[in-house]
Amino acid sequence: MSIEVRIVSSAEDYEKCLLIRRKVFIEGMDVPEEHEIDAYEEEATHFLALYEDMPAATGRIRIKKGFVKFERIATLSEFRGKGLASALMEAMQEEALEHYSAYLPAMHAQVSAISFYLKLGWVAVGDVFEEAGIDHQVMVLLPQDISKLKCLSDPETPKAILDYLKSQ
Repeated sequence: MSIEVRIVSSAEDYEKCLLIRRKVFIEGMDVPEEHEIDAYEEEATHFLALYEDMPAATGRIRIKKGFVKFERIATLSEFRGKGLASALMEAMQEEALEHYSAYLPAMHAQVSAISFYLKLGWVAVGDVFEEAGIDHQVMVLLPQDISKLKCLSDPETPKAILDYLKSQ
C-alpha cells in the first residue's frame, strides 16, 4: 500500500483535487458548484493524496481571521478505509502547525465525519448548524501553546470557541 500526500504546486494536481471534490461534494452530496468552487481557491493551500499513484483524496487550508481553516476534505468512495484521510489530515495539520502556529486550526465538520476527526484529536464546539444543506459542527485542534493565538484577541471569534479555549 502506497500513500503519498503532497501540497499542490501544479495546475494538473489542482484539477485532480477539483475532480475529487466534484465527485464527492457536487455529485455525491448535491452541493451547488458555486458553493463548492468558491472565491478562496487561489488563496488556499491545496493538498492531494494519492493511493498507488491514483488521485484519491484532497483538502485545503487557508487563513481566515485568527484561524487556519481546514476545508473541502474529501476522499473518493472507492478509496475509503485505506488510511488516506488520516494521512491527508496529518499532512495538513503538520503544515498548519509549522507555518501558521499563531492561528487556531478550525473547521466546519460534517456531523457524519465528527467521530473520524475526534480520533485525530479535534474537539467539537458549539451547536450543529446547516451549511450547503448538510449538518455541520465547528471543530478545533488545540496546539500545545494557546496563549499566542490570534483568535483570542479577535472580537469576532465565536463565543463557543472562546469559552472552550478559556476552559483549557
